[in-house]
Amino acid sequence: MHEAILKSNTSLSVDTYVDGKHRLKDTDLGTLMSPFVTHPEDIEKWSNEFGVVFEMDGNDVMIESIYDNETGLVYWEDEGRTPGNGWTDNDETLINSLMMWADLPSYVYNPEPCEPW
Repeated sequence: MHEAILKSNTSLSVDTYVDGKHRLKDTDLGTLMSPFVTHPEDIEKWSNEFGVVFEMDGNDVMIESIYDNETGLVYWEDEGRTPGNGWTDNDETLINSLMMWADLPSYVYNPEPCEPW
């Protein structure tokens, strides 16, 4: 498992339709996370950072969960669901935006083997 700590104001984009054409709309992680808050007052209690837990399956990013980095409260969890099978439009928008724009593979630490002294 790997983890990326992202600020709530991390810039992301979402795919949207305007006049029947695909367009990208700028947004941020906090905005995309807001539909997953059970109690609206929790938004005011957010820390400024979210932890994104993921694993790599070859070149594919598999996001497992997203939590508040300060409180540990989990706001999104995959729970074995897949696109088209239990995911909402909000799930798809959030995960697609993170996979396309957050550069999660750059958070994977792969040290190069080194020669012994």
